Amino acid sequence: NAVDAEALLMLCVTDLWYRVQRSSNRTVYPLAVRVKTFASVSGGAAVRATSYCCKTVAVSELMVDRTEGDPASDVIKGVIFAQMKPTGAVQRLQRGGLRACHCPDGVQIEDILQEWCFSKNQVLLLGHQQSGMHTWADIQQEASVLEPSADQLMQAIVQHNKRQLAAAASATADTASTTPSPAPLLVVGYVMKPSREEQLSTAGLLHLLPQDGLSFMPFDTTRLPEKQGHIDILLHKGSDELVTTADGGVVWSDRLLQLQDWLKTRFHICVVDPFENTKKVLDRLQLSLMLNQLKHVRLPSGVVARAPRYIHLDSFDGAGLPDILTSAGLHAPYIVKPLVACGVKHSHSMALVLLDDALQQLQGQVPVPAVVQEFVNHGGVQYKVYVLGEKVFVTPRASIPDVQLNSDPPPQDQLLLFDSLGSLPTQLPAHMTQQQHTSTAPPAVQPDMQALEAVAAFLRSHLGLTLFGFDVVVAQQLPVTGASSTNQELVVIDVNYFPNYRGGTDTPALFRAALRQCWEKHQHSCLLGGQGSWSWAGTPGYP
Repeated sequence: NAVDAEALLMLCVTDLWYRVQRSSNRTVYPLAVRVKTFASVSGGAAVRATSYCCKTVAVSELMVDRTEGDPASDVIKGVIFAQMKPTGAVQRLQRGGLRACHCPDGVQIEDILQEWCFSKNQVLLLGHQQSGMHTWADIQQEASVLEPSADQLMQAIVQHNKRQLAAAASATADTASTTPSPAPLLVVGYVMKPSREEQLSTAGLLHLLPQDGLSFMPFDTTRLPEKQGHIDILLHKGSDELVTTADGGVVWSDRLLQLQDWLKTRFHICVVDPFENTKKVLDRLQLSLMLNQLKHVRLPSGVVARAPRYIHLDSFDGAGLPDILTSAGLHAPYIVKPLVACGVKHSHSMALVLLDDALQQLQGQVPVPAVVQEFVNHGGVQYKVYVLGEKVFVTPRASIPDVQLNSDPPPQDQLLLFDSLGSLPTQLPAHMTQQQHTSTAPPAVQPDMQALEAVAAFLRSHLGLTLFGFDVVVAQQLPVTGASSTNQELVVIDVNYFPNYRGGTDTPALFRAALRQCWEKHQHSCLLGGQGSWSWAGTPGYP
């Protein structure tokens, strides 16, 4: 009703005034314009409330006094394309947190500014000139570039904003203000394929506008690094730049190798994560060897963690294959995976195999060399454990249902091929699925969070990674451990670098905090004479 609306609006404007008074955060100013705009179209009660509050706390005058001549107010928050329009630029800018639009004929630029609640000096106008607004000539980094690509445009905006905020911080430091200077803005240059950029920026992880002291921009491996502006952190998904060798192995692309050479003399740049560390998760055999050490991790009473039992095969063709599997302690069913974990064609081509004899049918179906792992019945639920520096969170995902053991289907029904990158087979043919005695499946057992954090600390130390994830299942059948009782067996079935972090709460803020923490530790390492990027390798913290 009108009384509640008036009271609520008065509270909003008063809160706005308090924030402006107590904070140097200039992003609150457009909120005052939005409140006034809302009041002008929301009826008499809202107009009276805003009029009263503005007269009482002088919000409108405060806006003028605090922003006039302030370098921070020149931070570019929106882009209007009058003529030039790089392919995909509007969508990429919007995903990066900027306002962006194409200004067709007949649309007044002032109308756009009013809709956005931005002043002229907060908007970049491309393909046209108007007094008080930034143009490409004002921010371009390469004089010869007259029509920028989307990458060049995003880089120029980030570099301009960094300069403006640095000037604002310098001006604050020169005054007698008791307000502590804000931490310097860190520029994060990211290297990844377009589809991954779209996914992460849509989730709010690659913000162009400064947030929590970080600003993200694309870093193009096909252009000279010196032409792209200053960066403090290089964030990469190196597996996007893998190429296959003649013998079936994988190496970094020539472009990524050149980038690594360039970084060798730029000790101030923190690489997240060091390339040599991310390479540790590319080989499933080496990863399995490391996961075997989970038995040494101290976990809560009654909880054990381990890797799946496995064997490495160079061929699926061999009469003695069943004996090899038995000697390794393996029994059907199995999950069969290529040795290369990611980044190349067919690295996610897998198979669920019910019987030993069916392995020979995989010749030409699953790339070799391959890893054959035991399949552990786990109630059809796997847990994606995401790690951001020292923060850990877990999200459940539907997984492969429990498999019927000791079945004897015909040869053509003994295996199921699937691509794990698309989705796991969450429904199986009737002859594969374990029969339930009740109409509903039992609820999945939640993994012990303290145990997962201990496993995360172990992996963080052994891999030396800031950004990674691992997949865990809770075994349905508990192991026999003699006198000691085991209440929960956790099986770590996969580890990957820089996952998508879907399903977390406040993930963007945790992501930025992890990057800043990594940068701070890197700077400390450099002050002590270290060369190369700091990493979590060898750090204490796991029991």
